[in-house]
Order: sequence, then C-alpha cells, then structure tokens
Amino acid sequence: MRIIFLSFILLVILAIIFSKSTLRAIILLSVFSMISSLMYYLYQAPDVAMAELAIGAAIVPLIYVISITRQKKYIVVNNTQDHFLDHGMAGYMLLAHFCKQQNLDLVILDEAPTQETFLFSRKDIDLIVDVDKDYHGQDELICSTKPSDKRYVFKGSPSSYIFHALVETLQQDPCSFARIMSIEEEETHD
Repeated sequence: MRIIFLSFILLVILAIIFSKSTLRAIILLSVFSMISSLMYYLYQAPDVAMAELAIGAAIVPLIYVISITRQKKYIVVNNTQDHFLDHGMAGYMLLAHFCKQQNLDLVILDEAPTQETFLFSRKDIDLIVDVDKDYHGQDELICSTKPSDKRYVFKGSPSSYIFHALVETLQQDPCSFARIMSIEEEETHD
C-alpha cells in the first residue's frame, strides 16, 4: 500500500515539474501535500500529518493563488492630467497592447503619488506616467525618436522584469512619445 502512495507521489512531483499552467501546479502541490499527509499518518505520525494537511494543502496554495492573482494586473498611476491615458488615446493604446502581449490586465489609477520611491512596494504600482517637464517640443505629439521630442516620462522600478519588457517595447517603437526613467527603491521602515 505504501509503495503505491510513494509511486503516486513521484507521479505528482513529475506533473508539478512539467506543468505548463501555474494554477495547475498549485493544485498539484496541494494534492502532493494531501498524499504526504496520508503517508505521515500511515507511518504513525498523526501530529505531523495534521500540520502538513493544514499548512501544505491549505495555507501555502492559498498564498500562491493570491500571489498569481496580483501578478495578472499591470497597475499604472496616471499623473499626466491630460487625456494621454484615456481609453482610445495613444498612451492607453500602447499600454493596452503591451499588457495584451504580456497577458496582463491594465489598471490605470488617476491619483498622484506622495513619494515615488515608496510607491512600488506599498501600493503594488508597476508604472508611473508623468508629463515630461524637460520637454521643449511642440504641443502636438510628433513621430520622432529624438530625446528632445519626447513628451511623457514612464517611471518604473529597475528590478521589475515587466518594466524591462516595456522599455524594450518603447525602444522598438518608431513613434516613441515617451522616455524611460528608473526609480530606485529605498529602504523602508514599515
């Protein structure tokens, strides 16, 4: 009987490793914990079995599900105070296309941050879009890649993989109307 459970555990482990879906891997991790809990019980360790069942099969998968739910959103703070990020406008279209490529949901918040350096860690903000105060071009958006013609600033964390993907997207765009600025994280005393 124990050999059957041990071989089933091995199959579940292989299924977790080769799983293409994150959610499927989390469910299989929970199944692994339930089988492990049963194995602990069969080896006469009921206290360890209860702990494994409670923590490994319930709490840890819940934490993972909450984490991957957050990862599916790309949260942008709009500080432009114009229509650049309104639905159907150039900034919105660029970010919506980028989010579609990355399989993310675009969420635009119209609120001004108090401190940019603490913003990414406290509110789960991925990007801040500001008007470029160093812009000295015309009022109309123009198609150019010269740094002096850029009108908006996209600010993000240099440690973010998604921010680096956005930087690459903007660099490939022949009609780039924004420049990139990295905001370094500071130590917080929460």
